[in-house]
Amino acid sequence: MILNEKIKASEVELTGVNGESLGIVPTKEALALAKKLKVDLDIQYELDTLTLMKAVALAGIAHTILAIPAVADEVHSGALTATQLDTPSMETRLMIATSLNRALTHAGRAVLQQIRPVLQQSIESAVIPLHMRLD
Repeated sequence: MILNEKIKASEVELTGVNGESLGIVPTKEALALAKKLKVDLDIQYELDTLTLMKAVALAGIAHTILAIPAVADEVHSGALTATQLDTPSMETRLMIATSLNRALTHAGRAVLQQIRPVLQQSIESAVIPLHMRLD
């Protein structure tokens, strides 16, 4: 069990003292409620790697929120199900950062040339709509 003051996650899935689901709430809000009710939060899992999150979900131990590309194979094979979040309060961006103070090297240009088609293929084969913007 993780003690209240050791929780690192920004949000937690909260269950009421009578077992009712209170949804996903900011950790600060959950801690304030726990203090008010004079109870400890009983954190069952706090996972910080994709491999662990997928393993826990595949084992049926817990649910998790992951980007569809991270679980596309498992969803396609039927090992996991995916539900699209209609109004997620988060988004994922993959960015390629280059220095403005130094010219892009030949190797850097080669990497970008290799990455762009892979990203485009991933976007085109995604289960949910994705887009790519080149600035």
